[in-house]
Amino acid sequence: MNEDLQADLRELIRDLLGMPAGSVRPPDNQPTEGDNYAIFEVSEMMPTGWAGSSLDAEQLGVATITIDFIGEGAAVYSRNLAIAMQSFYAANALMSLSMGFIKCSGARNLSMIEFERKSRYQVKLELSYKFKYERPKIVDDAYGTIENVNINLIAEQ
Repeated sequence: MNEDLQADLRELIRDLLGMPAGSVRPPDNQPTEGDNYAIFEVSEMMPTGWAGSSLDAEQLGVATITIDFIGEGAAVYSRNLAIAMQSFYAANALMSLSMGFIKCSGARNLSMIEFERKSRYQVKLELSYKFKYERPKIVDDAYGTIENVNINLIAEQ
C-alpha cells in the first residue's frame, strides 16, 4: 500500500471521527505531546487472488490496519470507528480508493502500558483492496549495446 493511499485512509478516519487536523499519523511520526491523536499502521497485507492479463493485472486482498488512539477521547474514538466505517459516506470514500470495509475489532484498552498513564485504545481494521499492477518504467538507454568477445577455449579430457 503506497504512501498516498495510506494518507487518504488516515484523512478519512480523521474526518469520520471528527478528530483534530493532522491527528491520525503514520507510525514513524509519533507526537511527543498533545492529546487525542492516533497512530495508523498497515500491519498486514494478505493477497487473496489476482485478475486481468500480464499487462493490466490486479491484485485482490485484505489489508489489516492497526490504529492506536491515544488521549482523552481514545475510548470514544475507538468505539465509534466500527460504526463510522459502515456509514454511507465511508463506503463511498473507500470505493473511490478501490477498497471496502470488512470488519473492525473491538477496542483493546492498553492504557496500562503507557508511561505517562494516558488513555490508549487499539483497534484492528480490515479492509479489502484491489491494486492495479503498474509496470516499472524502463529507461530507453538501459539496454546499451552488446559487443561480442571471442575467447579461444581448449578443453582436455
